Amino acid sequence: MEGKCLCGEITFSADPKSLNVTACHCSICRKQSGGISLSIEVEPKSLIIQNIAMLTVFNSSEWAHRGFCKGCGTFIFWQKKDCSYCNVNCNLLEMNHNQLTLDTEVFIEEKPSYYSFANTTIKLTQEDLFTQHTV
Repeated sequence: MEGKCLCGEITFSADPKSLNVTACHCSICRKQSGGISLSIEVEPKSLIIQNIAMLTVFNSSEWAHRGFCKGCGTFIFWQKKDCSYCNVNCNLLEMNHNQLTLDTEVFIEEKPSYYSFANTTIKLTQEDLFTQHTV
């Protein structure tokens, strides 16, 4: 699966674990995106970034960091620092997005009340996420 940032300076490839989309409602994702972050989980070691010189990495917590394009600021990926988990911005993928399914919402306790999704999803709190998925 391949994708690219808004300006096209960063292209990447990765092997998806599934075509299931996760919506993150944490305060960092909301600040970063102006809303929610929509991503798919990929095999961590499969993520290959082209033009790595255009990538900047932000240490957003003790356990994870986020990759962005230096040129356009597009959010590319979120990864655990131990490289055991990685997800990519699903909106960057060059594919038919109708193949994707929104199935999970995380940090549900941080979701503002002014929006919600019409479809039924798995809803995980931060505690649920860290306990069940060790993310």
